[in-house]
Amino acid sequence: MTLDRARAVFELRELRAYDGLITGQFVANNRSGLSVGGTLKVSDLNLERFLTDAAGITRFAAAGNGEVEFLGVGNSVDAIMRSLSGKGSLRTGRGVISGIDLDRLMRAGDVTGGTTIFDTMTASFTMADGNLINQDLAMKLPLARASGQGRIGLGARDIDYLFTPVLLEGENTRGLAIPVRIEGPWANPRIKPDLEKAVRMNLKAERDKLEQEAKDRLERELQERLDLAPQEGQNLEDALRQKIEDKAARQLRKLFE
Repeated sequence: MTLDRARAVFELRELRAYDGLITGQFVANNRSGLSVGGTLKVSDLNLERFLTDAAGITRFAAAGNGEVEFLGVGNSVDAIMRSLSGKGSLRTGRGVISGIDLDRLMRAGDVTGGTTIFDTMTASFTMADGNLINQDLAMKLPLARASGQGRIGLGARDIDYLFTPVLLEGENTRGLAIPVRIEGPWANPRIKPDLEKAVRMNLKAERDKLEQEAKDRLERELQERLDLAPQEGQNLEDALRQKIEDKAARQLRKLFE
């Protein structure tokens, strides 16, 4: 640690915590109001123990690797948490989510109880005004994949997150997606299927198929009525334009014969 005019810089060469290794730099600056910040890397962090102590979140268990850059300003822990800004990323291997069984959710729409085992998870995030924003969570499960996006209030200690598991396509499945909305305070978030979004997502493929079939049928009818024969690599519009140009050229030639 070095201290210069109310600014302390801690070089973390080997900090062992929560079964993992933390390295990087942590800065506490009190020259003109208190601010804290740093750039940290973590390896094999026990996320279950860390999240329990840091946020009271007990449902997520995995070992994580990642990095974070952060800055917070204020004269209390609450003020610092509500001002946090920065960015980071997280990667895990095999882990467990308690309190929800995604397989039972996908097959029966039941969000009460159970556990979910996943193989890997990756996510990046930004922070601003005490809110963590994630848009690219990706999780692989034995029989499904999942994505996520939303906001986690680090200062307000609340969450508004959309988690979307999708059954892998197979003999008896069609890639069914059931979005799950997680919202409310950290201590007691509400977890419920977003049925309206589920209907829109799962009917999109059928709607696209019907639209394509209608388009193909219309193109066939136009080809028959206008006697069009598009060449290889030529669409219907190009074929129609070529036919009009050929007909106009023939009419012009007749004027000079």
